[in-house]
Amino acid sequence: MADFKPKKSPTSSDSDPIEIILILGFLTLIGGFLLERVVAFSRADGSFLENVQSYFTKFLYVAIPISIVVSFVFLFGIWYCLFKLGKLKKELKLKFNSRKSDFGDIGLSPERVNERWHKILGYLESLNPGDWKLAILEADIMLEEMVDKMGYQGEGLGEKLKSIERSDFSTLDKAWEAHKIRNSVAHEGTKFYITQGEARRVIGLFHDVFKEFRYI
Repeated sequence: MADFKPKKSPTSSDSDPIEIILILGFLTLIGGFLLERVVAFSRADGSFLENVQSYFTKFLYVAIPISIVVSFVFLFGIWYCLFKLGKLKKELKLKFNSRKSDFGDIGLSPERVNERWHKILGYLESLNPGDWKLAILEADIMLEEMVDKMGYQGEGLGEKLKSIERSDFSTLDKAWEAHKIRNSVAHEGTKFYITQGEARRVIGLFHDVFKEFRYI
C-alpha cells in the first residue's frame, strides 16, 4: 500500500510587478527629496544656524505631505498583503480539499476499505456486547490509517488529531468523541459498559468522519 505524501506547491522566483513599482516609487520619492535638500543646504547663504533653521522649516512643509503619501502607501500595502493572504488561504483550502476526492488515488483500495467497514457494521448486529466494542476498536484503527494517509504526524491517533486544524477537518469533534470512547473501551475492558444503541451512535460518528473524506 503506497504512502500518501502531500504534493509541494510549485514556487516562483518572479516578484510581483506591483510590489516592485511601489518600492521603486517610494525610494525615488525619498531619495529625490533628500538630494534636493542637501543641494539646497549646500548653496544657501547666511550662517550655519540660520541655514539649519531654514532647512528644517522647509523640511516640515515638505515632510507633512510626504508623510501623508507614505501613510497611504503603507495602508495600500497592508490591504494588498491581506488580499494576497486571503487568496493564498483559498488556494490552500482547494489543495487540501483535493485530498478528500479519492483515497484510491493514494494506494487505498475502495473495495478493501468498504469490506472492512461492512465487517464493522456486522459486529453491531451481534448479540454479544464484546462485538460492539470490537466494532469501535476496528473503526478507530481505520480512522488512524486514514489520518496517516493524509500526512498527519504524531505518536498515536490522539497526537495526530491534535495536529489537525479545525478549518481543514469539519468532523474533528466527532473524531475526538469517537476516539475517547474507544480509549475507554480499550483501557477499561470488560468493566466498560456499553449498550447496542450507544455502540451504533459511536460508529455513526466514525461514519460521518469517513464520509467527509470519502473514505467509505
